Formats: sequence, structure tokens, C-alpha cells
Amino acid sequence: MDRIIVIGPLGSGKTTLSRRLSEITGIPHVELDKLRLNDGGDPVPKDEWNKIESSLLAQERWIFDGASIGSLDVQLSRADTLIVVHIPRHRSFYQWIKREIRSRDQWFRWRWRALRVAWSWASLAMPSVWAIKLRVTQGG
Repeated sequence: MDRIIVIGPLGSGKTTLSRRLSEITGIPHVELDKLRLNDGGDPVPKDEWNKIESSLLAQERWIFDGASIGSLDVQLSRADTLIVVHIPRHRSFYQWIKREIRSRDQWFRWRWRALRVAWSWASLAMPSVWAIKLRVTQGG
């Protein structure tokens, strides 16, 4: 286990789990959302993100926290472990809202848009995750 991807909906505990795994294993933790989004909460330009992602993927050891469906196939082709954090929807919402209120950071405004994604994560994202995982493991 040298290249780990941890995915799940907002507020599911991905970052907490990833940080703890990093502490235990000594593998560097990379919080992808902090790199993928600029200070205003908007995605960095695609070409800039591709450079960042390529640089990260070239490293021998990492724990990616919060992979996106859009680049999951690229990340899975390099990863040796996938951890899917799946908790009840209401618990995820509660955790996320509690964290946002406590942090009062500038991302709060844009993250309200993400509530829709968090609410439907299991039904919308998981089929894509498994399809991508299957395609990558079968070499297609």
C-alpha cells in the first residue's frame, strides 16, 4: 500500500481517515480539494490541474483524499488501493454542515452548491466509481 485513494461524499470523514492513515504509515497525505480549487472556491484551469495531478501521480507514495470522478480513471491507473467511505446521507450532511459552521472559511458560499452532490453521491457517483474501477482493472 503506497498509493491510496480515499473517496466519499462531503462530510464522510475522508480527510480525517486520510490524515490518520498518513500518521500511521508515513505516506504523504494530499488533500486534492485544497489543490483543485482556488481561494474563491472555483476550480483551477484544467491545464493547470493536469500539471498538478501529473506531478502528484509521479510520486511513489501518496494518500489522495477526495478524488474527482473526472480524473479518477487516471488516478486509479496509478493507485494500488481504493478506500470508499460510505456513511448514511444524513450523517454526512450533519458532519459537513457542522464543519462549515465551525470553520467559517471563505469556501462556505460555494459549498452550498455541493450539497446537491453530497445528497446524491451514493446514487450518482458510486456507479461511475465502480465502472471506472472495473475499466482500469481490466486494462481498458
